[in-house]
Amino acid sequence: MKADYEERAAEHMDQLDFEKLACIKSKQLNELTDEDLESIGIYRTPHEEFEYLYSYCDLDLVKVYFTKSGDKYELRRWKLQKEKDVTSTTELLEEMLF
Repeated sequence: MKADYEERAAEHMDQLDFEKLACIKSKQLNELTDEDLESIGIYRTPHEEFEYLYSYCDLDLVKVYFTKSGDKYELRRWKLQKEKDVTSTTELLEEMLF
């Protein structure tokens, strides 16, 4: 189990485009495009309740969601319950990468 996690983490690190990450990190949260988010593995997910719902799968293979709300994103997990506000691009990357 631990070996599987370490293998997924190593594969994830090998796939990261650090130049693209630096470019994305330099942007304000409200400047991020769907293309920016897709390049780091966060994909727009159609949903009836949320106009802007994005998701990615973390290294534990758990789906994590973000909803766009004005100039911030809301981190959501199980049953799309809001966990916390994400107010900067750096914070979004930290939530997604670590």
